[in-house]
Amino acid sequence: MPNSDNTHGTFNKRSHILSQIDDGSTALQNFADVDAAKSYFYTTEALAVWDETCTTLQWALVADGNGDNTKLKVTFDFGTKGSATQVAADDWAEQYNTRKTALIGTPRKSASISNAVQTDTDPITGTWEVNITATGHTFQAGDFVKISGVQGMTQLNTDSMEIESVDGNNFLIIPSSNSFSAYTSGGTVESAYKNKWTNNNYTTEDSTDHLF
Repeated sequence: MPNSDNTHGTFNKRSHILSQIDDGSTALQNFADVDAAKSYFYTTEALAVWDETCTTLQWALVADGNGDNTKLKVTFDFGTKGSATQVAADDWAEQYNTRKTALIGTPRKSASISNAVQTDTDPITGTWEVNITATGHTFQAGDFVKISGVQGMTQLNTDSMEIESVDGNNFLIIPSSNSFSAYTSGGTVESAYKNKWTNNNYTTEDSTDHLF
């Protein structure tokens, strides 16, 4: 539930309309209700920030040109806990911005790499595979990952590669290069393009037609 700190009034009233990315390859989600839309666009951590920092908060589905409920609208404002000044400890808008920025800067998943081995050529693609060990990782086939800090097999240090398959603590990638040095130590693998604020990419449009 939104906080109740409105003694000094509320400020920064805004409305956003969130739209799914239409790349033509997959059908847009037609949301059954507001909760389904919120879960599509935002992570659990992000929704907690909305609930805890907004003083007034309202959500609604918005239909697209086809009449399908593919969009989500949110109207929100912020109160203060004290003197109505923009001090992080007192101003909920400042807390919203700080916590949102922190979540955007945090990858969805992350794990430490302990080994990497270049394997035989893949019989389907004819390209080299690399088998990476990252104990306890939660990545799945199809996830895009960013790898950094690997020593020795430094060719792994890149912004985006797709995981081909997963087997326990190991996963396979097919990098763009097939000439790799031997792995020696270190490395971190984390989600590429996905952070702890958004579940899916979207566009945002400001609206002056508020919900309250």
